[in-house]
Amino acid sequence: VRRDQVLGEYTFGTSPSGGPLTSTSPFRMASVSKVLTAITVLQLAEEGRIDLDRTLAEQWTGRFAVTDARVQAITVRELLQHTSGMPPMKNTFFVDGGITWHQAADLAIAAELLYDPGTGYRYSNANYVLLGRLVEQVVHLGECGSGVHHGKSSLRGNG
Repeated sequence: VRRDQVLGEYTFGTSPSGGPLTSTSPFRMASVSKVLTAITVLQLAEEGRIDLDRTLAEQWTGRFAVTDARVQAITVRELLQHTSGMPPMKNTFFVDGGITWHQAADLAIAAELLYDPGTGYRYSNANYVLLGRLVEQVVHLGECGSGVHHGKSSLRGNG
């Protein structure tokens, strides 16, 4: 790109269906979404809409059905730092018949923790699935994610 003009497009490889990649081939965001989620959580914390040191359960507006009582003690900061004790969510999203991220959040809330929150470190997609749902609730996005726009406030919901 030079001065807003595309000078050339190049693709290499094959798509999951076996065809050639094109400049418009879709790709999953996967873990790139964690960076965007973390930025959004921190913006909402700066606005006072999320408290990093309060528990997720205190700030959750939906169903919060736990199996392990320790889940109720997990703070937003511990989710951001992967110190919540959440188990990994391997083979959850990128398999045939995979589940939605809303279903994954419900599974995470009901999970047995690997250790007490704040006492260890373990990378887990569950942490950011829960943070994404919290953001959705705080800005009233609903299922579709509509209503977010940038303005004076970093995020505003439609409700």
